Amino acid sequence: MVDAPTPEMANFRTEIDILDRELIALMGRRFEIIRAVADHKKQAGLPPVLQDRVEQVKDKVANLGVEYNLDAEFMRSLYTVIIDYAHVVESEIINDN
Repeated sequence: MVDAPTPEMANFRTEIDILDRELIALMGRRFEIIRAVADHKKQAGLPPVLQDRVEQVKDKVANLGVEYNLDAEFMRSLYTVIIDYAHVVESEIINDN
């Protein structure tokens, strides 16, 4: 790890590291639920991708991001990556890969 140029930078980095760990833990929990959803979709004969839900989630996070002073398009892009990977995970489960 690169040494922080000031004590304040070291504190900021520590805070960011803590937040990164929390974000990753939350993402892990999100994907546990996605795996359960995939099992349900498989049993119910549903496809991995439900496009209306995809757009609903992207709209929701774009609006929520703005509430937290985050760019709506950044949030859409971020969630596009998350959702695309979720579809890969779901497809593997539904198709027994």
